Amino acid sequence: MSRGSSAHDDSAPAERPPNRALWSRLAVVAGVAVVVVVAAVVVGLRSHDGDVGSAGGAVTTTTTRSADTTPVSAVWNIPQAFLGAWRGVAEDGQRAFDVELIIKPGKNSEELVQSSQIDKASGGRCDSIERVITVAETELTLAARRTAGTDCPDGTTSTIHLRPDGTIAYTAASRTGSLHKA
Repeated sequence: MSRGSSAHDDSAPAERPPNRALWSRLAVVAGVAVVVVVAAVVVGLRSHDGDVGSAGGAVTTTTTRSADTTPVSAVWNIPQAFLGAWRGVAEDGQRAFDVELIIKPGKNSEELVQSSQIDKASGGRCDSIERVITVAETELTLAARRTAGTDCPDGTTSTIHLRPDGTIAYTAASRTGSLHKA
């Protein structure tokens, strides 16, 4: 240290005290941001619980499978009258097929129907699992995914219509028939 200098250097700028008003504003803004984020998360979680919309009704969502691009709205249960095993015969104008459907309880968009078709002339068998894509009180529309056999291309749709006599009208590709409870 030289003789003319002192421990305190007056040429250096003086340190400013923190601006309390600025820090107060920043704290308020940060608090508001946290409240907004928490509110958005809570609202988002509530809208997904039970898929309830703003009117209190079920929200319709469209989903697809990679192997089957048929869209569905997943909100309906399969009516009780369809559940169980069904058997009958379907024809395509040239051949006749023994058809069996087993319909399990659940909601549409799920693979709930097992089906098998046996060509009466050749004995060739086709087994599929079918996804329910539409549901009405007396009608289901299904999309097939072959699990075994031949002559049953993936992605074909079929319709089963519940008749007043307790049988169902079956339509799949060019095949039509009548099935009864097994």
